[in-house]
Amino acid sequence: MIINSIKNHFEGLLSLAYPEYCSACTNTLYKFEKSICGFCRNNLPKTNFHTYSDNPASKLFWGKVLIRGASSYYYFKKGGKVQHLIHQVKYKGAREAGEIIGQWYGEELKDTTMFQDVDLIVPVPLHQEKLRSRGFNQSECFGRGLSHSMQVKLENNCLVRTRSTETQTRRSIFDRHLNVEDVFKFRKPDGDFRHLLVVDDVLTTGSTLVACIQSIREELGESVAVSVATMAIAK
Repeated sequence: MIINSIKNHFEGLLSLAYPEYCSACTNTLYKFEKSICGFCRNNLPKTNFHTYSDNPASKLFWGKVLIRGASSYYYFKKGGKVQHLIHQVKYKGAREAGEIIGQWYGEELKDTTMFQDVDLIVPVPLHQEKLRSRGFNQSECFGRGLSHSMQVKLENNCLVRTRSTETQTRRSIFDRHLNVEDVFKFRKPDGDFRHLLVVDDVLTTGSTLVACIQSIREELGESVAVSVATMAIAK
C-alpha cells in the first residue's frame, strides 16, 4: 500500500513536469486518460454510418466497385478537431491515438449486421519510401485498434503499393483516380477468410480505396465480401 502511494505520488509529479495533451483539442490529459480526453471522446462528431447500409460512405463506391458496406467513424471538417487529431496521428507520431480510435470504433462495428462477420483486416499501405520516412503507417495503427476490439486478424503485407504517388489533397476527382490507377497489388494471404475489411484514415472521393478494392477483386473475384472502414469522412 505504501509502495502504491509512492508510485501514485511520483506519477503525479511526473505528469506535472511532463504533461500529456489531447491529440484532438490539445488540452492537458488527466492521468487516467490516454491520447484523447474524455470530453473529445464524447463530443467529436460521429457519423453513425455503421447503423445503415445506404450511408454517404457506401454511396461513394456505388457503380465503381463491388463492396458489402462502408463506414467512417467521424466527420472530417477543415480546421476542426478531427482534422487536428488525424494530423497528429499521421505527421506527429501519435500512433496510440490511431489505435485508440480503432478500438473505440471496433467496439461499435463488431455487433452490426454489416461488419459482424469480418474475418480479416487489411490497411491501405504506404509506399516503402514514405513508410521509411514516416516510420509507421497510420492506417495500420487504426487497423490494429480495430483488430484488438473486433478480435479479427490484421494482415499488413498482402496489399502493397507498387509505386509512390503524390498527395491526393489538392487533386480533382478525375486526377485522384488517375493518380492511383494500377498502384496497388494484392497477394492472397494464407488461410481462409470470407469478409475482408479495408481500412484507411480519411475517406474523401474514395479513389484510393476503389483502386485497392479493384486489385483485391482482380485476385479474388467476387468470392470474398469486401468492406471499408475509415477514421473519418470529409464533409
